[in-house]
Amino acid sequence: MSGPWERIAVGVVVEVLLVAVVAQQAWTWRQIRRDGEVTPAESESLLALRHVATERPVYYDYRQPPHVVAQYTPLFYYGPGWLARAVGADVLGTFVIGRALTYAFWIGVAGMVWLLARQAGCGRGSAGLGAVFWLAGPVASEWAASYRPDAGAIFFSLAAWWFYRHRGRAGWWVVGLLVAAFLQKQSAVSAVVVVAVAEWRRVGWRGGARVLAGWLGIVVSVLVGLEWMTGGAFGLNVWGSVVQPGKWSQAALLATAVLLRGAPLWLGAVGARRERDEWPLLAWLGVALVLAVAGSVKLGAWLNYYLKPLAVSCVLTAVWWERGRMKWLRVAWLGLALVSATQWAEARIGAWAIARGTPDRALCVLVDEEPVLVEDLYVAIRGDRTPYLLHGAQFVSLRRWGRFDDGELLRRINAGEFRQIVLTQPAGETGGRRQFPAEWLRAVEWRYIVTGVCGDGFWVYRPREEMN
Repeated sequence: MSGPWERIAVGVVVEVLLVAVVAQQAWTWRQIRRDGEVTPAESESLLALRHVATERPVYYDYRQPPHVVAQYTPLFYYGPGWLARAVGADVLGTFVIGRALTYAFWIGVAGMVWLLARQAGCGRGSAGLGAVFWLAGPVASEWAASYRPDAGAIFFSLAAWWFYRHRGRAGWWVVGLLVAAFLQKQSAVSAVVVVAVAEWRRVGWRGGARVLAGWLGIVVSVLVGLEWMTGGAFGLNVWGSVVQPGKWSQAALLATAVLLRGAPLWLGAVGARRERDEWPLLAWLGVALVLAVAGSVKLGAWLNYYLKPLAVSCVLTAVWWERGRMKWLRVAWLGLALVSATQWAEARIGAWAIARGTPDRALCVLVDEEPVLVEDLYVAIRGDRTPYLLHGAQFVSLRRWGRFDDGELLRRINAGEFRQIVLTQPAGETGGRRQFPAEWLRAVEWRYIVTGVCGDGFWVYRPREEMN
């Protein structure tokens, strides 16, 4: 296919992709304002954000009450948290600010994809196609509105590489952006490796060593300071709560899912493999993929581990589209991309249409007396209090690895010391949305009695003697 027929085919497909982008934005704006979790376990980050906004600690010793974890480095929490404090945001307003800033970074990543593609010699159309695929891709777009650190870390990493290529050297701007990426999410290290290698190739090993030394010096100073200021709670949260190995079969399953759902981008990146002048991007893709696979072995890992290699693939796809010789192959590739993006858009448009006009899920009104034990993460934080325990499944995993002792928690349940316990299902049922293990639920069933069902099917328990 060539000439006008190719232009027509490409034009039609690109227009449909733009419709998918519009559908994504409509869906995202609704999710930003959602009174509930956008992605599973988002409440952990939302609670830490609210702690910053209300001048409460972020990093607790989770081995003692309150049993709550803040898994990420501080820039992720403190940037939007200080903004929420400055404007006096309420609970839901604080959540909206956090999600909105995540979305702003998401749009910023699309802008950086465009800038990096242009820097690599792509025309506006090819660079725009790379940005469109970041915005409409079925894997990446699912995380656009959730309060998570991925978008910010990717934005700072891409910006660091753009500045490096633009200025031709690794100055303090570059190192500062690499540090910002790490302080947004502690796994953002692949860009540091790529910049250091590029500087080593440019001026010798001393250049690469200077990049690593500058980055390490700043990062270590910040981490040591945080560890001292929090009495060791920072390291306990950021490192001690997440190093829980899972199974390689889980990593293989996630890698397969990303490979299939993000097939157009991976194929585009493979098509750019012969562009030797873009070796840093190809190397970055390789390093990011290795880190994603290795990281996804951890319990609780999901598809977001692959967002950075997907962003780099968007740039490489634009390069391939600009320079590839087999034009018929590009049109066939666009057809595959169209199927991928429109399937996602169709699902989101349908969900948006169904949800339109219906209220977000109602929440339980918790009693004022402390303590209260709540199984559902979002219900536990929505009342603007620091819960006794958040994310029971995570603490069960920590218990398995000897990092949490639930003896005191079980004692308090058996003694009827919790004024109210709110479960996602009756205590005698298993499966479904269960966060609490069987032994906790058996204690609840023995010592407490159901007083009603509130909100979106939450079961409320009170001590038996109070009901007699």
